[in-house]
Amino acid sequence: MRTFIAIELNETIKEELGAIQAELQKACADVKWVAPENIHLTLKFLGETDEKRLPDIGSALKKAVEGSAPFLLRPSGIGAFLDLQYPRIIWAGIDKGADEAARLNAAIESSFEMIGFEREKRDFHAHITIGRVVCGKHPRRLKTSIENIKYRPEIPLKVNKIALFQSRLTQAGAAYSHLLDQPLP
Repeated sequence: MRTFIAIELNETIKEELGAIQAELQKACADVKWVAPENIHLTLKFLGETDEKRLPDIGSALKKAVEGSAPFLLRPSGIGAFLDLQYPRIIWAGIDKGADEAARLNAAIESSFEMIGFEREKRDFHAHITIGRVVCGKHPRRLKTSIENIKYRPEIPLKVNKIALFQSRLTQAGAAYSHLLDQPLP
């Protein structure tokens, strides 16, 4: 089974990001949008994982959050990786809680390396993926649309746990199943 570790978002933030996706869709770019109910902040993608490893994963998650505390997380702004000229991933940035998310990611990387998962080679940048560009159709319109969106929720999300999810790829898109929660002490 394919698994990943993430911070779940509340319904308000998911709805706000869904509305932003609807606005960006007007650019008519070829983008595969993340279903609003699936939007989350990924801390680590584990990939194919044997179900027998779930107890070890639970223990590694518990170890990873030692010394962490609940924190506030607030999305802010819409952007793109590689950049707005050549977007591949469209994301919502994080202006509050990005350092805490990065520390969690680093602790998860260390804890999971000890049980045989490879470290991510790329640097961690806290973001929420909302779409993946399929091809470069209408790049100027997409760029302009992204630049014109102002997004910063009034109320930040209180992060008091992280979660392990299973991801199943279907013709309709990814379907996520919640496997376990790990509260932040």
